[in-house]
Amino acid sequence: MKLLGKSLRLYQKSGLQKIARGAGVMKLFPAHMREMEQILPEAASKGVVERIGERYPAKGERIGTVALFRGCIMDVLFADTNVNTVKLLSEAGFDVVIPKTQGCCGALHAHSGEMDQARELARVNVKAFKDAGVDYIVSNAGGLRRPARRIRSPAARGCVLGGRRGLVREARRRYQHDPR
Repeated sequence: MKLLGKSLRLYQKSGLQKIARGAGVMKLFPAHMREMEQILPEAASKGVVERIGERYPAKGERIGTVALFRGCIMDVLFADTNVNTVKLLSEAGFDVVIPKTQGCCGALHAHSGEMDQARELARVNVKAFKDAGVDYIVSNAGGLRRPARRIRSPAARGCVLGGRRGLVREARRRYQHDPR
């Protein structure tokens, strides 16, 4: 996915995208692909780990430690969202860990029916997050939750969806909007 991200970045920043659009090359593609290319977000040259590191400390009083499931597509097309998620969690009082050993979440595999591959990817991630020793696992990518349910593995579901509810309640309590 990193190679794809770098290729997209090159396409967008080198002028190739402008040339392809201007020369009518995009007309050779089906309508749905042309539409996707039109709204393609700017690809990042660096993911969240390359930008802020594997660990990010809590600001103020620490209430827990969370791991960010960065997602391979998120880290290429929405890296700023990952960085901002880490900063928000830090502001809320969480140390944030981004395990280097995590891999693809398998969402695309699960969505396309490749459940054996999705299960294997889930096993790799379960180990990565267990080894990280965190209280909770956070994902800002909506596509991660449904495949975890479809995998039908308590360990995989617990990896993506589990954690200590008390930490979430404490974060909400500390940072509720005060209308005063």
